[in-house]
Amino acid sequence: MVPRSGQVCGPDIACGSTKPISISQHEDPVPMNNACGSAPFIRAARRSDLAAIANLQLASWRDAYKSFLPPSYLRDRAEQDVRAYWDRCRIRPEDLLLVAFDTQDEERMVGFIAVWCRPNPFIDNLHCDPTETGKGIGKTLMAAAFKQLLLRKKRTVALSVITENVRARDFYLRLGGNPLKRQKEEIFGNPVNVDIIVWNDIDTMGNW
Repeated sequence: MVPRSGQVCGPDIACGSTKPISISQHEDPVPMNNACGSAPFIRAARRSDLAAIANLQLASWRDAYKSFLPPSYLRDRAEQDVRAYWDRCRIRPEDLLLVAFDTQDEERMVGFIAVWCRPNPFIDNLHCDPTETGKGIGKTLMAAAFKQLLLRKKRTVALSVITENVRARDFYLRLGGNPLKRQKEEIFGNPVNVDIIVWNDIDTMGNW
C-alpha cells in the first residue's frame, strides 16, 4: 500500500490533523481471533501499541520500499515522518486499527492494518514484520478487517499500491481486489505512481 503512510501493503493517507491520536474506543479491545497453531493473534489496537506500530511500519518501508523510494529518504527522514504520522493522526470511532502478535511471543507485534472509514473504507496501511514474510499474516489481517467491516454493514473497500510493487499488487489481486485506475500520489513528498485497488462486495469473498 502506499501510505499515506505501507508493506505487503497498502496506501497511507496523511490525516492532516495536528491533534493527538484518539483511540479511546480501543482501550479495552476484544480479541478478533483465537490464536490457533501458527496463526497470529489479532486484536484491536491500544494506545500503548502506537510506538510498536510505528517501528513495524518503518521496518516494513525500509524493506519493501527500498526500490521505490530514495535511499536517502528511508535512511534519514522516514523515521521522523512515520512517527509524526502516528503522533498526529486522529483515529475516529468508525475506523479500524488491528494488530497481530506472534502466538509464541505475545509481546512481539508482527503486523497491523489500518482502515479509515470516512465514510467509505480505505486501507491506509497494511504492514508485516519483514522477517515474517510469507507466513500469511497480511492475509489474516485482511480477513479480520473484512469481517469487522461486514459487521458494520460496510461492503466495499479500497486501497492504493505502488504500481511497481508487483508483489504487493499481485497479493491484493489474489485476494479478490480489482484494479480501478492508475494515478500519481506522494509519500511524504516523494512522487510515486499507484494503482487503486477496490473490492466491490467483500461479502462475496468467502474463504481465501
